[in-house]
Parts: sequence; structure tokens; C-alpha cells
Amino acid sequence: MSEIMVNSDVTIQEYFEQKLPQLFAQFVQEKPPTDLEDQEFRVNFDVDGTIYGAIVRHGSQLEIVPGGAENSHLNNQVSESDWRDTVTGKVVVPSPLFAYNTRKQLDKIKNVKGLFKLRLSHDDGAIFQSATTFNGVTTPAATLVTKVSDYANLVSGKLKAPLAMMSGKVKIEGSLPFIMLLGTLNQ
Repeated sequence: MSEIMVNSDVTIQEYFEQKLPQLFAQFVQEKPPTDLEDQEFRVNFDVDGTIYGAIVRHGSQLEIVPGGAENSHLNNQVSESDWRDTVTGKVVVPSPLFAYNTRKQLDKIKNVKGLFKLRLSHDDGAIFQSATTFNGVTTPAATLVTKVSDYANLVSGKLKAPLAMMSGKVKIEGSLPFIMLLGTLNQ
């Protein structure tokens, strides 16, 4: 996806009400959804208590809901500084709005239940943290712990999960079966 610049001084409101719809429209144009007619996907983003919902209908229509969407499939919580790192590209964390655009992927995500946390360390020792609740259920729970750079390689496929775990680059706290299930969502 070609880049739409997101400046480091973007406000939460500007991002969700202006930038995210632009990014989503560009994504849909470049990677049209498959078999998502009459389907709906709902995600809430909680950035230090400021909540925005995103409702995707038919895989191609995005509605932004200040205050959040009811009955969301995913609820993501993150601090404002960590959120800012993701929207400006300093930390690579895939957005669920750009990850699930086939019926097979959407059906999988609608059936997952649990809490997934990320704890990523920057080279300077600062810690990035996020928490994603799937379908309103917080168990099982698991935390993936690694470096920001190793997570970017894991997400891009340059680093394979089994190798990363065996080499100690990635540690799992909590439910290993849940993490393994999450690893199949984009397949």
C-alpha cells in the first residue's frame, strides 16, 4: 500500500475521522475485498480513554463511530504515545482493518475469543504495549514479548514464529495454544 503520510502531531480525532478513512479507501482500491457482501466487521480503538469505533460493511465501506461501535469483534487498547508510534510507522503493528478482507479471514476472527497483549521493547529500553480483546472475552490470555525490530520481522514474514521462539527472540506468557490460533488468522 502506498503511503499516506501521518504526521507525528496528528490528533486522535484527525486520524480516525480523516486519515483512517483515506487509508482504508486506498487499501480497498489496491486490495479489493473477497466474498464479503452482506458482512460486517467492528473494531474499537481505545487510545488512553478516547474511543473510536470502525465498522466495515461489505469489506469496502467504512463508518467511523466516535465513542465506539457496539458488539465489536475487536477492542484494542493502547496509550497515546504507543498509538502515535504505530500510526506514524515507528512501530509496525498491523491494523485489523487492513488484515481481514476475505470471508475466510473474517469468519475466523469472528470465532476467536481471548486477550492478546503485545509488549515490545525499543532499543532505548522504552516499552510499547497494547491489548486486544477478541469478541468481548478476555480468556484465554497471552502476551507476546519481543523487540520492536523482531516483531516487525515476524509480521513481515522475515522471521518465522517457531524459529523466533526457539531462539529466544520471542517469548510467550500465558496461553501458547491461543497464540498459535492467532498465528493462523491470516492464513
